[in-house]
Amino acid sequence: MRSKNAVMPLTYLVAIVILGITVVPLLFVFVDGFRSTGQINASPAGLPDPWVWSNYSTILTSAPFWQFLGNSTLIAVVATVLAVVLGSMAGYALSRYEFRGREGIYTLFVSGLLFPLGVAALRCTCCCSGSACLTTSSASRSRKPRSSSPSRS
Repeated sequence: MRSKNAVMPLTYLVAIVILGITVVPLLFVFVDGFRSTGQINASPAGLPDPWVWSNYSTILTSAPFWQFLGNSTLIAVVATVLAVVLGSMAGYALSRYEFRGREGIYTLFVSGLLFPLGVAALRCTCCCSGSACLTTSSASRSRKPRSSSPSRS
């Protein structure tokens, strides 16, 4: 019982450190939203003086912000629903049925958990950058068409 009581403060200390590492950068981003660019350049870790409230009001009243937020929400909801539905179906099949290659498929799923999602998202963004799925309608009209093959002189 004594060793469990000794471990508890260490567990709380680790949790507080992880919380600080996670929350402090978000706090800096939120507070920096109330500063002008000049204030951020002059004192990167300082508090706003004066507080520039128009930064958030400008963003919240702009149409592109709400379009980007809607696009991100749609992608997040669809990706989450697909992951839960397909993952639960695959999990059921892998846990209930015996078949050849089951362990290999399980290993493939588990190794996918080790792959950083940001790397996959960056690659998908690079692949889709020319398609209409990542551009707004006004941006896609103003783009110059890409040449299908390089010109040779």
